[in-house]
Amino acid sequence: MLQNMKYEMKKYVLTKNNLLFFVILSLFSIGILFWNEGSYINDKNTRQRFFEKIEKMNFSAADKQELKQERDRVKQEIYEDDLVTPKKDEMKKPGEYADTKLDDYCLLDEVLSCIDLVEKRNQNTAFLSDHDQGWNEKYQRENNQTLVDQKKLDLFVDNMFFGVTACFLVIFLLCSSFAMEYEVHVRPILCVTKTGQSRLALAKISFGVFLALAANVFYGGLYCLCQFLFLGMRIQDWKQPLFYVDGCEICASGMTMESYFIKQFLVSVIISILIALFTMLLSKRLRKGVLSLITVFIVFMIAFLPDLLNDVVYSSKYIIQMKDWYFISEPEFYRLLQTEKICNPVSLFRFQYYAEQPRYLQISNYQYPVEVFPVLTALVLIVILGAVILKRGEQK
Repeated sequence: MLQNMKYEMKKYVLTKNNLLFFVILSLFSIGILFWNEGSYINDKNTRQRFFEKIEKMNFSAADKQELKQERDRVKQEIYEDDLVTPKKDEMKKPGEYADTKLDDYCLLDEVLSCIDLVEKRNQNTAFLSDHDQGWNEKYQRENNQTLVDQKKLDLFVDNMFFGVTACFLVIFLLCSSFAMEYEVHVRPILCVTKTGQSRLALAKISFGVFLALAANVFYGGLYCLCQFLFLGMRIQDWKQPLFYVDGCEICASGMTMESYFIKQFLVSVIISILIALFTMLLSKRLRKGVLSLITVFIVFMIAFLPDLLNDVVYSSKYIIQMKDWYFISEPEFYRLLQTEKICNPVSLFRFQYYAEQPRYLQISNYQYPVEVFPVLTALVLIVILGAVILKRGEQK
């Protein structure tokens, strides 16, 4: 088995074209990440200095009042008496906390918004934990006292697409896993006996599973390294609660950046294995590597389309004022998205939907977390695809 897997690796991975694609895909993913976080990278040092100065402040009414007075003072300096018309020359002058007074004002306003968020979070979790609202299993009384750079955490979660990148690599490397043997007419020689066919199919499946895991380990690690360099993600940032991220204000208690990343990694591995087996099955059925590549890519993009539309068009995360681009009304789209998130395994690549708040599906008298259903669907499909590949491998 191990010898066959080594042979598969040498045949499908250690080739010039595949290694070139691997390098290009890796550089492209880094480039996209750098592009998305470019504005933060330019201000990273300024923001780090600012938050280092205030991170030791206590969550007291006096500190909050002091920050408000400081923000209002800076605002009066950079705006005219009407507090609307900017003084452009004054804005560009060096600030006390950042490079310019305008940066001072923006950062102080961010901190005050963070304080309001934390206070509201503490109040809400106290209420939910003290009252039987059906949520008390997911919420405990919290006493958050940390000021963080929310923009950093937002970018860390929003750009977590390493699983998609891993899938692209898996699809490209495995699209010819069976097709190559048909294209060069060696398939009959490799499968002289039924035992030979089943062993070969099992070796290919094992290699596909290993490749899916290895791709996610590599691109997940590359993502963490890039975020350390681009955003300055430190150990203490990984320990921060997820509710600091925009859209996750009512997430379950105990969910941190670290636990979110682990869950995203695990579901990405599961979906990558599913995509790997689907690619191998099509490679065997279609017997053409290019045709298999195109078909799997189209199916994958169709499955990922609802989340892509949600991010780019409906949620306006990346583009503002997109209502003219709406394919269907916003309420109808979100009803469809809610259904898609229950049954579509590929939707797990955007795990934020499942983590931003506790979501349940009621069946009879029981409630089940929504994320259970796409995971179970993926696992069932993995078993079915593996069995189909092996069964067909045993045929003459």
